[in-house]
Amino acid sequence: MVERLVGEYGKKLYPYLSSQLPFTANMIHAVTTFPERCETFVVREDDSISGCLIIFHSGYNPHIWHDPLAWITGSEESAPALLRSIKYEKITIQAPFKLEEDLKIAFPDSIHFRENLMLNKLDHTPEITSTDQRVLKLDRNNAEGSLNLAGYSERPADAEVLAREARFINERLVYGILHDGLLVSRGAIMSINSDISTVGAFFTSREHRGKGYASDVIRRILKDLAKFSSYASLFVRSDNSTAKSLYENLGFRSESMAIFTDHNTGLIP
Repeated sequence: MVERLVGEYGKKLYPYLSSQLPFTANMIHAVTTFPERCETFVVREDDSISGCLIIFHSGYNPHIWHDPLAWITGSEESAPALLRSIKYEKITIQAPFKLEEDLKIAFPDSIHFRENLMLNKLDHTPEITSTDQRVLKLDRNNAEGSLNLAGYSERPADAEVLAREARFINERLVYGILHDGLLVSRGAIMSINSDISTVGAFFTSREHRGKGYASDVIRRILKDLAKFSSYASLFVRSDNSTAKSLYENLGFRSESMAIFTDHNTGLIP
C-alpha cells in the first residue's frame, strides 16, 4: 500500500526510513534540509517499508531543473507502485541501477534512461599536479576576449552566445585553461552545499582534447571544493563512456540513473 507523507512528517520519519532503505546522499540532503519542498511516498508491507519515492520541488531555475526532481529507492516490487503515484506530466527521476530493468519492463513507453549521477567523496580528491597550475579561476577580467571557444560551436560564436557565456562566468565559479588567449577548456562549480555540491559545464575544444586539460580543470575544482563540501556530484550521459571513464579516474563513482518521463507518460492516471 502506497502512503503519502508531507513536509515535517517525512523529515521525522527519515531516521526510520534510512535504517531500512539505501538512501542516496542527495536524497538525504533534500529531505533533511528542505522538508517543506518534498513529497514523500512509501510502500508498506506487513508493517515494514519496502520502498520510498521522494519528489523535490526546487522552484524554477533555468540553469538546473525545469521539472520536479525525484528519487526512488527500495525493492524491485515496490518501484512500479511508487511511480504510479506520480501526478506530473514531466519529471526527472533518479533510481538505483538495480531498478533499471524492472522499470523498463513496467513502463516500456514512458521511461527513458538518460544520465548517470556520479559522486566523489572529497576526502580522497586527486593531488594537484604541476600541470594543474595552468588552470585559472575565470572572471570578467581574465575571460575578456577569450570566450570564443574554438570548436564551441560549428560556427563562430555570435554576440548572443558570447553574452550567455559571459553571464555564466559571472554567475558561477568557473575554472578554465587559456591557450594563445583563447579559452580552450572549462568547468564550473554549479552549486555549493556543505554536504553535496554540484559540478559540471565541462567542455574542451575539439582540437585540444587528449592533452589532459579536462583532468586538470576537474582536479582544481575538486581541490577547491573540498574546503566546503563532503561530496561533489555531476551528471553524465549514460552512453558517454569516454567522459564516465575520465570522471572515474578522478574519483567519481556512479550512484544512480536519471530517468526522464515524457509528456505521453503512462504514469499519469
